[in-house]
Amino acid sequence: MKKNTKKIATVTMTGAVLLAAPIAMKAAPMLSAQTVNAAVKTGWVKESGKWYFYKDGVKATGWQEWDEKLYYLNSDGTMKANEWMIDTDGSIYYFRSWGGAYKNCNAVINGRSYTFGADSKMQGSQWIVKGGNWYLTKDGKIATGWQEWQGSKYYLNSDGTMRSNEWRLDDSGKIRYLCSWGGAYKNRSAKINGRSYTFNSNADVTNTQWISLDGTWKLAKDGRIATGWQTWDKNLYYLNSDGSMKANEAFTDGGKLYFFRSWGGAYKNCWYTSGGKKYYLHDNSAAYQNEWLKADGKWYYFQSDSTMATDTWIDNYYVDATGVWIPSKEKPTDKWITSGNRKWYRHADGSYTKNDWEVIDGKYYRFDKDGWMVTGWKKINDIWYYMDKTTGERYGKGWHWIDGNCYYMNANGEMAADTWIDGYYVDASGKWIKDPKNEEHTHKWVEETKTVNHPEESHIEIKHHDAITHTVNHDEEFHYETVNHPEESHMETIHHDAVGHTVHHEAEGYYETVHHEKVSHTEVRVICAKCGADMGDTQETINAHIVCHANLGESIRYYEKEVEIVDQPAYDEQVWVETKAAWDEYVIDQEAWDEQVKVVDKAAWSEQVKVVDKEAWTETIIDKEAYDEKIKVIDKAAYDETIKQKVCSICGKIQK
Repeated sequence: MKKNTKKIATVTMTGAVLLAAPIAMKAAPMLSAQTVNAAVKTGWVKESGKWYFYKDGVKATGWQEWDEKLYYLNSDGTMKANEWMIDTDGSIYYFRSWGGAYKNCNAVINGRSYTFGADSKMQGSQWIVKGGNWYLTKDGKIATGWQEWQGSKYYLNSDGTMRSNEWRLDDSGKIRYLCSWGGAYKNRSAKINGRSYTFNSNADVTNTQWISLDGTWKLAKDGRIATGWQTWDKNLYYLNSDGSMKANEAFTDGGKLYFFRSWGGAYKNCWYTSGGKKYYLHDNSAAYQNEWLKADGKWYYFQSDSTMATDTWIDNYYVDATGVWIPSKEKPTDKWITSGNRKWYRHADGSYTKNDWEVIDGKYYRFDKDGWMVTGWKKINDIWYYMDKTTGERYGKGWHWIDGNCYYMNANGEMAADTWIDGYYVDASGKWIKDPKNEEHTHKWVEETKTVNHPEESHIEIKHHDAITHTVNHDEEFHYETVNHPEESHMETIHHDAVGHTVHHEAEGYYETVHHEKVSHTEVRVICAKCGADMGDTQETINAHIVCHANLGESIRYYEKEVEIVDQPAYDEQVWVETKAAWDEYVIDQEAWDEQVKVVDKAAWSEQVKVVDKEAWTETIIDKEAYDEKIKVIDKAAYDETIKQKVCSICGKIQK
């Protein structure tokens, strides 16, 4: 042990000290020859059956090295033993029953062989079991993601734990099923959750079938998750970009509207009500749109948004509040109504013009404040107009004989008054006056170029109009019958691997008594030659001891001496000596065997088959009967002629 050689600075070790006179004071207690400190825990200590490592009386944690072996102490100081440990960098260690990590050796743990390097880290690749979870090591570290082991594919979480009993997509989007022991099915058929699947040599699912992935139903097709429109068991589905199917919702695609059931299939050949609106779905599940439907002997019409029309006109056809076409109802149109010797014009919505002009078939008509058609002369805003007494048509531009007098109307139907028209004079009442006095003057002739409007020349002919019809396509009439189909199956040989369990055998050994020698060190102390007492190691304690002897009238000598200080007394410890390490043994409970099982290729099922009672047919409906119409035939179109003439600048008379 290292010696403690503390030095007393002011004491001459070989001389004698004598005080000049005794000092009156109480006798001081004698100092003991040595001081024994309380024992401080250090090194390995077993408490309540668990091992701890103390440093200066404090439990150590984390990695510790002892006797060239690695140990790991948990946060509470307990030593890891008989278990795997994955370090923060992914390195893997195994601690023996007595705590030390395997090092520079091969070891069989739970029936599997492992190699450990000089740093105690596991080498190579192998499976380990920790906390009931399986981990795959790769190059001595925990593997993650998709991994291949002995020809089988596995998936490991980000923390390295192995997945099992679930569907999963690989990095390329291929679908695989991880069985109970973690490996993906391959080169076989299997029934999972009541559905049959086939897997190829690459572990891809090859048949088209539904799978439950991430809590939602998705369709496997060509080994991948299907998207878009898909048909399954004669039902139409729509699968989103992530493969999830639409359900309990409406969906518009290509301008067509679809509705999906709670289990995903689209409605078809049926009525559907949503938001108080009614729809009808085709056999292809698309909602009717801009078309008629005959259902239960009644006709219905569906608008551009696919909603059933109600209480409205579709062309010349009326559908009532329930959407049913009422054949007997005539569509209102604009038309003349005669009442006695008077007429009025009713619009399609029932309204009529009052106290205003209206153009009907290109002709102007005037209606009074009550809506009756005006005939004869009518003064409006100090301007006179004339409406034919029979037809009510307003006279237009030109000369008109009315009640034996000739009048001139401009293009707006306004009567000319007190003015010259082409050399003819009309007075204040609008009448043409022959040889008026204001013609008696000397004409001042001026030459002008004039455009003469020649009216059209025409005659009346009879035009025959054929009947107006439309074609109604009647859908076929049919009903559904139920056809039962038996299941389709075949026999396959299923290989069952051996079934067993692991038996853990504890380590074998014995306890032996190990004797630990006392632990001590020496210190240089100052010893009184008179009484042999340890005078301490400070000037104060030495002086105090001298004073004690001086009080007794004694002089003393003193000297240095090495004194043994015991740090820990000798003790015996019971130590476990392992003669055989703990090991795991795999015991076979049932040998491997082959079983002939029936594989259902297609379960028994019932099919609704459409039976056509009456083929679709086409019906021609007459909307308007044939009729003859009197029409004006133009023999010679109106035309303008440019002439040169001399006109009186005073009265406008044309020189003959």
